[in-house]
Amino acid sequence: MNLESPVSVSLGELLDDLIDFWAGVCKVDIRITREVDEIVSADLIATQCIIEVVRESISNAVKHDSAENVTVTLTVSYARAVDLLVSHPVTGDKVLSKSDSVVGFGSHLYDELTLNWSLSQRDMSIDMYATFLVLP
Repeated sequence: MNLESPVSVSLGELLDDLIDFWAGVCKVDIRITREVDEIVSADLIATQCIIEVVRESISNAVKHDSAENVTVTLTVSYARAVDLLVSHPVTGDKVLSKSDSVVGFGSHLYDELTLNWSLSQRDMSIDMYATFLVLP
């Protein structure tokens, strides 16, 4: 992606590409409003950051938890901030442990590309939250 190009790229279309990429391995459900798509798509750097974090989060869900379903939700939280939630159900007695939060490539990626992020377990799902700043 040429970040110096004035042409905008639709975040929604790029997320749709991830659905196609994971087809047959994991069902990816994308929840994005027109507002989020318009705000983010105008900022090519934010678009690229969000796509890379979503890609890594889906990959982690499949690799570490054998996820068959992942839900990606993007919302505008305030002004120019976009919140991301990547969630997947876990079965059996899976409990998020210290070993699940070992600092690796994904943690470094999240640290560099987000304002903040966290990983938590809620009932029978594991959730990765992140916030991105989007420039006008």
